[in-house]
Amino acid sequence: MYYTPKVAAPAWLDIMPSADGCLPIRMEFSAVTAPIKRKARFLAGEVLEGKDDDALLTKVDLIDLGDAWSKNVVRLTLKSWEGIGDENGPWPVTPENIERILADDELFDAIDTKFIMPIVEQDKEKNASSALPNGIGKAATPEKTTARSAAAGKSKGGAKAAP
Repeated sequence: MYYTPKVAAPAWLDIMPSADGCLPIRMEFSAVTAPIKRKARFLAGEVLEGKDDDALLTKVDLIDLGDAWSKNVVRLTLKSWEGIGDENGPWPVTPENIERILADDELFDAIDTKFIMPIVEQDKEKNASSALPNGIGKAATPEKTTARSAAAGKSKGGAKAAP
């Protein structure tokens, strides 16, 4: 039997409901794979360019880094949208228009809440429930097979005690 890789299909998400006479906003994103997360992390590192390598990161640095990662994930996965445009009609999905929607605080916050945060939460769950690599985690060491005390040694009678 051959291994069949799991390939997640693109998904549409409701980002913002209709309000003030505007259409609801829906967006289609491709699956967020490990390579996409790594690339987004690498690109987010540009936020720290010019900082001393030994300098501690401030809270503002961490917020900027998180926002940069989120925006890069959106840039790498956003495929289509509905409800984005102006009086001249809908906007096409282009790098320039993606930057325009990422610059809108209300829309970016909605994307972050509906698309990015579930990814972050899923990753946190995976990290919290995994067994420790050294075998001492609860998942890695089942209770029933763990010895309560050391085994008694058996004397083979051949060796003499050292003086």
